[in-house]
Amino acid sequence: MLQPAGKHPTLLYLCCTGGKMENIDTARLVYDSLGWNIAVCGKSRNHRDPKKNTMDILNLVDELLTFPQVDSYRIVIYGFSGQGAQALSVALSFPLLFGGVITQCAHDALIRDIDRENVPGLPVVLLTREKDWNRGRNEKIKALLDRLGANAKLIVTPGVHRIGDAKELLFLCREITKLWQD
Repeated sequence: MLQPAGKHPTLLYLCCTGGKMENIDTARLVYDSLGWNIAVCGKSRNHRDPKKNTMDILNLVDELLTFPQVDSYRIVIYGFSGQGAQALSVALSFPLLFGGVITQCAHDALIRDIDRENVPGLPVVLLTREKDWNRGRNEKIKALLDRLGANAKLIVTPGVHRIGDAKELLFLCREITKLWQD
């Protein structure tokens, strides 16, 4: 879903079960409130070879870059849990393609092949919950990102391992825009 004119940030949404139209509906608040484009990667999903997911994500980024409405410096990749791990993996391997990363309750199992030269300054917002089974992993990810020089913020909210609603996604996108100003 692209804005009608002008260059805009783009939220690239990853879903644990593969991207669907309902994910665009969830992100509609970001489109309406912030004026961002929304893209969903239909093929990337949990329990699939992460390398195949990465290739599909990179192909989608290549396609997005053909549209004049896409600000090539402001593609933000987002994912929850396993797809949050996928988002981190892709962005840390190819940081020059992304204007930021947003995760909710992600784990660190897919973080490999980090482009250490180009990660410094990459905006990353990590959200975890007080009783999330991945909370400790998020704290380790934040420490790693700090060592790498990324511009990372860790947010801890009440609750257990779960995806947030559209309002929380909007909040997280606003947090990325604050990091762009740092």
